[in-house]
Amino acid sequence: GGKSTSSVPRTYASSEQSLTPLQRRIITSAEKFLGVPYCYGGTSTKCTDCSGFVQQVFAGSGVGVPRTAAEQYTVGTEIEPEEWSIGDLVFFDFNGGISHVGIYAGGGNIIHASTSKGVIRQPLSDDYLSSGFVGIRRILPALTGR
Repeated sequence: GGKSTSSVPRTYASSEQSLTPLQRRIITSAEKFLGVPYCYGGTSTKCTDCSGFVQQVFAGSGVGVPRTAAEQYTVGTEIEPEEWSIGDLVFFDFNGGISHVGIYAGGGNIIHASTSKGVIRQPLSDDYLSSGFVGIRRILPALTGR
């Protein structure tokens, strides 16, 4: 694996309990994709890739995000681990550059489109995920400063 500047934290925000209606919609929408198979370039409930999954989940709640993981990494604001909240985007670098993205699902887990397993819920402490972990960004409106 490459050198990662940040590491996956061991503690998570207590603010995870109080979700906004938008956060609830995002996580409910993300969970509807669980089990959808992976396909490169896919953006539907028939098959999806990692960034297509994120784009579809957010579009369903009226939040526009760019198409690729690298583009998605350029929007929103980077946040510290203790501020993580459901619906934040988690980014990974597995091959030099932002190559993978998932949605933070609370409790140290993300929901993401895994190339091998399709859309799954997985702990960030997973060896493969933590080896590529880059950081987490918030793109949802109205979460900052509450």
